[in-house]
Amino acid sequence: MDTRADSEVRKDPTLSTTDQQRWLYALPNLGLIATQQAFGAFALFYYADVKRLPPAWVGLALTAFAIYNAINNPILGYVSDRTRTRWGRRIPYMMFGTIPMAIAFALLWVAPFDGTTQPVALLIYFIAVLVVWDGLYTAMGTIAYYGLLPEMFPSYEARTDVGARMNLFLLIGLLVGLALPPLIYGNDEFWARFSGGLPPAIAPHLGWIVMGVAYAVLATILVHIGLRGMVERPLDDEVDNSPVWDEIGKALTNVNFLSVIGAQTLRFVVTYTLTAGIPFYVQYTLRVDETNSSIILGVVVLSAIPALLIWKAVARAIGPRGTLMAAFAVMAVSVLPLGLPLTVASTSFVGVFIGIGLSGMIYMGDLILTDVVDEDELLTGRRREGIYYGFLGLITTLASAISALLFTWVATRFGYDTALLVQPASVGEGFRFFMTIPPFIGSLAAAGMLMFYQLHGDRLEEVKQQLAAKQSAA
Repeated sequence: MDTRADSEVRKDPTLSTTDQQRWLYALPNLGLIATQQAFGAFALFYYADVKRLPPAWVGLALTAFAIYNAINNPILGYVSDRTRTRWGRRIPYMMFGTIPMAIAFALLWVAPFDGTTQPVALLIYFIAVLVVWDGLYTAMGTIAYYGLLPEMFPSYEARTDVGARMNLFLLIGLLVGLALPPLIYGNDEFWARFSGGLPPAIAPHLGWIVMGVAYAVLATILVHIGLRGMVERPLDDEVDNSPVWDEIGKALTNVNFLSVIGAQTLRFVVTYTLTAGIPFYVQYTLRVDETNSSIILGVVVLSAIPALLIWKAVARAIGPRGTLMAAFAVMAVSVLPLGLPLTVASTSFVGVFIGIGLSGMIYMGDLILTDVVDEDELLTGRRREGIYYGFLGLITTLASAISALLFTWVATRFGYDTALLVQPASVGEGFRFFMTIPPFIGSLAAAGMLMFYQLHGDRLEEVKQQLAAKQSAA
């Protein structure tokens, strides 16, 4: 990409934002979260239970991909930080990367191979499309879109205001990404009417294809609407040429960043385990139709929305770190009842409290990283959102891989076999374990990681004051 800056760049010298701009910036979060959550919740079920790819192979694929991302994502962030175009350094990735990302997402759900007869071909297809989709999603979403947040909204007031709007769309995105897919792909009789003439490997799974295409279109439309309100801070034409590994090394020596990134990794392990486990838990533990996943996940998300008001009040009282630690504690306690014999109704009741914990993790989990970026600007004199948000893209993949490895262990240990049409009773106990113990341990460990986070209390106020003074003098 061209690294020259010119007068046509979409930037606002004052970076003051209107109410309309804040809504427009927040809007794409709905589409991005819907696609991300649909993948996190249902890709494992699609490739293992529907396409019959052995669970160990899925775990292997995601683990290999996490290793690849350990190198790829920080480099993408490094490149984004140094991009100079007439549209800015973040915006062009959204302008030109959203449609290819959406196409790749749709292709994830059109796998033309069967895991029983063509497992190698299916595995290669899965990895290839995943690499393309996640790379594009990271560049235009995780790095460009989320990286623009602390730059476009430098004040605490503006950032928390737009953060609340983003969280509203995020929760709607969760509802769309988690609760609706089973209602779309699960209606086999309806989709069978339209599957005539399709290849045998695809025809029985038309509902999955429709879901993938619909969500791809949704994300594309919302991102391009949101672009109308996005601006960037003016930057010097000179590009810092520090080697990429030096930049990554600086980030990895930031104790506050390591604390946040560790807690966030565990956060995504918890949420990916719960969302990916629900379809299996419903089908093999509760032994009811898989469309009941929509009821349980819908309750979780709907309870999370009003809980934002609670967490907002908590944040005013105890600050970002304390709020996030409290949210992890609520989540840890809330998942324990899933280890008991439950029904759909009682599981949904438990889901209310899981939703409350999830709401707090969402409300403060993303905003706390912006404080790290602000402190880094004071220490280095430069905005390096790309590097930091590049790592955020890495940890979501790492968390997905950890969740998949846990799934592989549970599936193997409790006798889940994709070659069997009827699974043994032990599988139900396995998914009860999967939904309880890993999320419980992960939530407690995440709260523990935040004990090392130093940007709270007087230190956080000091950073805010110094940054405000710097921006006023600029």
